[in-house]
Amino acid sequence: MKSNKKQIDFMAIKKYPFILSIFLVLIIAVVTFTKGVDLDIQFKGGSLLTYSYEGTLNKETLQKKLADEMQMSVNIQQASDVKTKAKNVIIALPNSLTSQEVENINKILNNSFKGNNFQNIAISNINPTMGHEFFIKCLVAMGLVLIFMVLFIAFKFRKIGGVLGGFTAVLALIHDVIMIFGAFVLLKFPINDNFIAVVLTIIGYSINDTIVIYDRIRENKELMPEATPIYDLVNLSINQSLKRTINTTVTTVLSVGVMYIISLYYNITSIQSFALPMIIGMLSGIYSTIFIATPLWAIFQNKKSS
Repeated sequence: MKSNKKQIDFMAIKKYPFILSIFLVLIIAVVTFTKGVDLDIQFKGGSLLTYSYEGTLNKETLQKKLADEMQMSVNIQQASDVKTKAKNVIIALPNSLTSQEVENINKILNNSFKGNNFQNIAISNINPTMGHEFFIKCLVAMGLVLIFMVLFIAFKFRKIGGVLGGFTAVLALIHDVIMIFGAFVLLKFPINDNFIAVVLTIIGYSINDTIVIYDRIRENKELMPEATPIYDLVNLSINQSLKRTINTTVTTVLSVGVMYIISLYYNITSIQSFALPMIIGMLSGIYSTIFIATPLWAIFQNKKSS
């Protein structure tokens, strides 16, 4: 079952990806504790005000002006309707607003940005308690997904140490979640429903790659001599799956990349905060499958059999 083609010896370089991942996790941890995490009002409560406007608008200038005048943190997102060309700006504030405070914001916008002709089209207040409960429920949902992943892999690959394979796969998924979280923190995107959507999508995407390689390991284990070293078995299985895995990732990244470029062109920040972390998550997914989940499984299996 050995291939005549030159193969990459992934197990010979296994320590270097581990070192890289630890380094990246440490960077994310340092930035998180020093700079903090920006939770969107969906999770921490506050107010959302949506305005239509005309002409060009500098988001940073508007954000600084409102923050100075209101004496509170302000998050600004811009959006535009591709069909109607209508431009909207969404202002997120950490507190629920009174009618007087809304009126003050209207005055600030109309007096300081007269050429933009701001028109308020929507106001919504989000209760902090409901936001926290929603955030906890999202975390619980992700935790349950990981538990079911372990159980599924443990059953499906029970002939090759499925429980161990489930735990190493989940370790790789946790790595992917940390990378996505780091992308949001480093790129200064607020943690919102886009974060949950990206995480859940990448969990499914990454575990699929891992299952493909585990499947190949199971098949090769039956075909190759029983005395075949674990590391040789894993190297062969990864190399056999590599082309398919790379092709799938490249085509998916390209499609999401087009979405990201369009969102940049039309300045749609809500799509930017989904597409760019999604690309990072997909790249992390293929990386963690090849360099974390499978090598960890091989290391533990090798120790068990020795």
